[in-house]
Amino acid sequence: MADQRAKTRDRTKSRARQRDGGPLKRVVDRNTQAVERIHRAIAAFPLDVLEQIDRLERPVARVRKLQDRSISATYDLVRGIEREVVQLVRLPDGAKRRSARKARSVRHPKAASVAKRSETAARAS
Repeated sequence: MADQRAKTRDRTKSRARQRDGGPLKRVVDRNTQAVERIHRAIAAFPLDVLEQIDRLERPVARVRKLQDRSISATYDLVRGIEREVVQLVRLPDGAKRRSARKARSVRHPKAASVAKRSETAARAS
């Protein structure tokens, strides 16, 4: 009985991990943060050097602010895409199969018109 409870608990934990993205999400989060830190450090270096020139202090501060916004927006976009992927992973198996079937059944308009033309040509001859 205790073994069965432990197995059920393990299954529940693994399902919860799958729902929140699990280990893959954590790896992506960690790597995204690491890349963002490296990006910020590399981007800050030339500004640190230019900032030491008195006349450039104000313009460099503006550039730094703009650069910070740009980097933040880029990695916010990456995190948003990651959230969307996790949402796709959370779909139940049946929903995945149904959406895959729907995607396959959608025809390209050109392909349909070419097929109609060939049918019409076959009937005419």
